[in-house]
Amino acid sequence: MVSLKQSQNLFKFYGYKRKLKAVKERLHQIESDNDQLTTTDEKAAQAVAKFFSSVFVNEKMDMIRSLRN
Repeated sequence: MVSLKQSQNLFKFYGYKRKLKAVKERLHQIESDNDQLTTTDEKAAQAVAKFFSSVFVNEKMDMIRSLRN
C-alpha cells in the first residue's frame, strides 16, 4: 500500500519529469539577410526557409507518379 506522503512525492516527481519532456515550439531570434535579428516567430521561420531554399528541390508530380508504377 502506498502512503499519502509517497503518493504526493510520486505526483511531484512525475510533474517534474513531464516539464522536462515538454517540447518547446519556439524559434529564437536569428539573424536575417539584412543583419537584423528577427522579432517574431513568423519572421524567424521565413528567414530559415529562405536560407534552406537553395537545397529544396521542386519535382514534377508526373515524374513521381511514374516512379511509383
